[in-house]
Amino acid sequence: MSDTPKAQRYRWLIWVCSLLLLSVILLSLLPEVLRVGAQHWLRDHGAVQAQVEDIDFNPFTGSFVLVGLNAGKGMHVRRLSVKVDWLPLLKRKVLIHSLHLHGGDLRVQQDAHGVWQFGSIRLDDTAGEATPEADAGSSDWQVAPADVQFSDINLHLEGRLSDKPLSLSLPIQLLTLHLRGADASGRHGMSLRFQTGPVDLIIAGYNLAYTTLETDGDIRLDAGNQDLLTGLRTGTLRVGLGRVSLKDMDGVQLASLESVDIRDLGVHMDGKVTAGMVDLVAPKVTDALTGNGAMGAKAVKLQNVHVVANGKVSVASLSLDSVTAPDMNKSSANVSVDRVKAQQITVDPTGAIAMAQLEAGGVRANNLPGNGDQMKLEQLLLKSVAVDAKQQVQLASLALSKLQLERPSVSATDSRRSARNNIVKLVAVDEIKLNKLHMTGVESGGFDQLLVNGWTLPAVGGHAMGRIGSVKVTQAAMKADSYHVKRLQFAGLDLHIERQKDGKIAVLDKLSAGNAPEKEPKGASHKVAASDPHQSASQLLVDELIVAKGSRAEMRDASVLPAFDTRMVVEKMRLAPLDLSGKRKGSLDMRLKLGEAGQLVVTGEVRPGPSPATQLKVSLKRFKMPELSGYIEPDFGKSIRTGQLDLDSTVSIADGHIDSANKLMLRGLTLGDSAQQGTATQGLTMPLGMSLDMLRDGRGDIALDVPVKGLLTDPNINIHDIINKALLSSLSSGAMTYAALVLQPYGSIVLAANLASGMISDAAKPRLTPIIFEPRSSALTAPMAEYAGKIAGLMKEKGLRLQICGVATSGEGVAVAADQAQAPASAMSDQQLLELATARSNHVQEAIASHGVKADQLFGCRPQIDAEKKKAKPRVELLLD
Repeated sequence: MSDTPKAQRYRWLIWVCSLLLLSVILLSLLPEVLRVGAQHWLRDHGAVQAQVEDIDFNPFTGSFVLVGLNAGKGMHVRRLSVKVDWLPLLKRKVLIHSLHLHGGDLRVQQDAHGVWQFGSIRLDDTAGEATPEADAGSSDWQVAPADVQFSDINLHLEGRLSDKPLSLSLPIQLLTLHLRGADASGRHGMSLRFQTGPVDLIIAGYNLAYTTLETDGDIRLDAGNQDLLTGLRTGTLRVGLGRVSLKDMDGVQLASLESVDIRDLGVHMDGKVTAGMVDLVAPKVTDALTGNGAMGAKAVKLQNVHVVANGKVSVASLSLDSVTAPDMNKSSANVSVDRVKAQQITVDPTGAIAMAQLEAGGVRANNLPGNGDQMKLEQLLLKSVAVDAKQQVQLASLALSKLQLERPSVSATDSRRSARNNIVKLVAVDEIKLNKLHMTGVESGGFDQLLVNGWTLPAVGGHAMGRIGSVKVTQAAMKADSYHVKRLQFAGLDLHIERQKDGKIAVLDKLSAGNAPEKEPKGASHKVAASDPHQSASQLLVDELIVAKGSRAEMRDASVLPAFDTRMVVEKMRLAPLDLSGKRKGSLDMRLKLGEAGQLVVTGEVRPGPSPATQLKVSLKRFKMPELSGYIEPDFGKSIRTGQLDLDSTVSIADGHIDSANKLMLRGLTLGDSAQQGTATQGLTMPLGMSLDMLRDGRGDIALDVPVKGLLTDPNINIHDIINKALLSSLSSGAMTYAALVLQPYGSIVLAANLASGMISDAAKPRLTPIIFEPRSSALTAPMAEYAGKIAGLMKEKGLRLQICGVATSGEGVAVAADQAQAPASAMSDQQLLELATARSNHVQEAIASHGVKADQLFGCRPQIDAEKKKAKPRVELLLD
């Protein structure tokens, strides 16, 4: 009986040892069982040649190691190790202490039927299906990886997406995740590091590739989330990409980046994505992507980027360096900008854009469409820009500094000049400021004020049009076809206007030649639509136009010889309103200083437009007449040596006609010789100098009334022709009128062509009405003696010289029969008639000289016999010289 308990103890010991031995045997066989089981599972799922070199499993430590997994083409794992903590499983939590995967090739692909495969393993839709009960049971489990590390993994993906190829080649060099303890809010921190080699992605018909990807930073896990991905939020990540390239499926380059660097990247609970900085190096897009030319930059940097769940994007600052756009709009134009910087940018999903400030510097554009113009801009600054969803624009202010616009002008005649002389300087502006701009689309809007300072006008070679100190536009409103400006002010004008020998305006003719329209092909025709004469394609209304005092203009006209030069200085100039549509008349008040002492005052009404009309009063005082010499020499054949001009005019222009009444006062006028013939003086009744002398008053001044009328729309007539013809007519009629008043009632100035007899050969000289004698008498009658006295007075006053030519008629030589009152008269020979003619001229000369006329003013000539028997009268011819 005593051995029974002992035997029982031995039996229990044997059983325990057997169980332990069996357990050890089972544990030693477990890795092999797992290896074989894994191979069978892989083979059952399509990996026919699946092999596992070794599996090591320690249930006590929760460690699992797999070495040398080969599951056909596309699935190779060099080493996989996992360590799990068992105790949290009781709380339905899977805590993975470590998950290490080193070395492998993983391929996911689609077969011909569209079924995805992981290596040789088919991923059927039904294989992964789970029952609702299983989903409900698994939804309570939580998974938390404490330490994850992947290295030297090549991941390949091949398939189709939306009937387009889908391909990914992702060489993972290193992926590490390290879980840290929870903070006070229950969030677990996790550090991340991710590095890849060259990546190639084909998706949606594009090929995206980059050489390197580096990511490191922190990730947060929200406590209480049942799903790992749901609770995953990024903290502060850094993402870097190297040599990014985007191509189409034909290999055509679309875009490229030297590198991308994203700092402080975060994904938040509310779906917002933020980035502290985004740095792009050498971004480029090609014409194949934009369709309007290539574009690139040396660097692009964004700071404090926020993207909220609804798609709204905000950026604290955006900067671009060395922006270039060659071949813009598929032309030879190219644009470059040294720097661009924007502040507080907001982009709304509706299309609205807001920006606190935009600054651009060093803007250059070459070979602009049209004429190959070149543009330079030192700085552009915009403040408070807003564009809403309806494309309404609000701009607080705009400022430009140092704007230049030039045009290359190389022609056959200019090709031998320097390159600098072949540049047409279209415009140069020191500063432009625009305040409170508002626009709706591109057709309507307005602004409070536009100020342009230091505006240099076009220049070509040695010709320049001058400079405008400032232009100020106040309260402008714009519509589709009209512009309304409350006030337009010019100050500091310094203009240089030159008319060249060929009649073209210097500089402007170069510009107009560059803008000449293309010639129509032969046989081409076009119709001109009828238009309202009071309508224009683009209407401008300026309530008030002002040119500030001190503005000046220098004018030169080299189309006349000698050239006309003058300088005008504004004392006052105001036009209100200026309506280019022609609907409203404007009141003009202009006062200019001309030269040293001249003054021009123009007042009245002006109506520009398709059918211009004016009613003006013009007053010109103390203008130096020698400056006008070039305009009168071609017509008058005389130059102006000295003289001063006063002019009072009323000018009316309507329906293309000019009608002007002009009162001229010529002071101290003296004429000189000219190499020009003076083709228009043939209509004068006497030489020009004599006509002027005839009109001089006691001080030597000449007053003329010169009406001017003509058709301004005739291209073959210019205003100079109209004025000169009117002046010639006034000189001629004025001299004739004056002589008639002095000599009345006995005589006046007549032309030889108006005489009954044309016996005197010098018919071009003007002459006075002849002194008539009784037949066969040489004595002056009382009226003729009085007439001789009037002639003497005219000669003394005007300094005229007179040729006195006695004339006898052939009728005087015929014998006359006696009548009751007179004795018969015998016939006279020609010699007697010539002696009679000589006596008549002597008596006239003595009669004129008796009134104080100097002897050197009186000249005799050979006596003559007039053969006319009936019409000829005995007389003395008086020729002015």
